[in-house]
Amino acid sequence: LAASWGVEAMAITAISAALGLGRLIALPFAGPLSDKLGRRISTAIGSGSYAIYLIGLALAFNAGTNGGYTIAYVCAIIGGIANSFLDTGIYPAVAEIIYKAPGVATMGIKFFIAIAQMILPFVLGATVATTATGLVSYNMLFYICGVIYVVLLVLVMLFPLPDADQKAADNVAALIDKIYVQERNDTTDEDCKAAKEAWDALTDAQKELVEGENADPDYFGRDTGCLLYTSPSPRDISGSR
Repeated sequence: LAASWGVEAMAITAISAALGLGRLIALPFAGPLSDKLGRRISTAIGSGSYAIYLIGLALAFNAGTNGGYTIAYVCAIIGGIANSFLDTGIYPAVAEIIYKAPGVATMGIKFFIAIAQMILPFVLGATVATTATGLVSYNMLFYICGVIYVVLLVLVMLFPLPDADQKAADNVAALIDKIYVQERNDTTDEDCKAAKEAWDALTDAQKELVEGENADPDYFGRDTGCLLYTSPSPRDISGSR
């Protein structure tokens, strides 16, 4: 690589460091975006970014001294960003799919990573080539992996994923239905507090999905507060009025 790009051998280590830099850039917002926009979007961003990273590295090798090193550095940063988005998309998504055994879900991911690491040396041996200038090239592998990530991106957008937003909204709807009209009892205040806190924890998009027998997105905005009592002296304990 150093010979192809016309740089010192130590400069290649900066490419590896750029992966970590990209990961650090994305980590502060990749997780919150995954929670707010959903696992599908996060995984799609990660897959698309990885495709750019892998195919870009192959193109950087072909570019040689005509900007090849710069292309590789930028692509490495994109690769680090891709890694962060895939982590914050895939791990939670698999845990939500296999929600009854989250430990098994995490180990399943690690298992497939280990399998890939085991077969990687054989794949490298099968795809290695020599350029016209006598340089060793693994471009074929980068192109293949890039295309695979594009296919994964399409599949992620087409196939259903667990709807965590709807699940959270349904939970709040059930809490609201529970407190809508009831006789005061020992758990009334606690039930009301739980419903309001769960509502406040929802994103704006999740609030729009709240729907139950009596629950709807406008419930906590009404003058009735969080609870309609059947007792003669109703009072608002939600603090919303």
